[in-house]
Amino acid sequence: MFGLTSCLPTAKANRTRTTGLETGTRTSGLGTGTRTANRMRVVGLAIMVIVMLSVWAPSVADASGCTDSWAAKGSGSWFTPGNWSTGKVPTSTDEACITEAGTYTVTMTQTSTTSTVTASG
Repeated sequence: MFGLTSCLPTAKANRTRTTGLETGTRTSGLGTGTRTANRMRVVGLAIMVIVMLSVWAPSVADASGCTDSWAAKGSGSWFTPGNWSTGKVPTSTDEACITEAGTYTVTMTQTSTTSTVTASG
């Protein structure tokens, strides 16, 4: 799929070491290679879980409690009730959210009060 090659060390059955005073043979087995491979699997699994959660998790606006969301597909007036998901202009008790992806302008020609305005996308 991506043409990846393994960067994990291969386990060698016997390694020779020289300490200056003696020469010996030690058996390394699969201990170090297995630990490294397991660590790589855990890291890979953690990255996969993070990516999956970021895709499936609700948006910040939904999680924070939007009570009225911008429903217009593009630019429009803040004061047009049809531009909002509830069919009414947000009030001081509403959390207004404008989270649709894209670039557009929301026009305000007078003062309006809302509890919170969240804009993203």
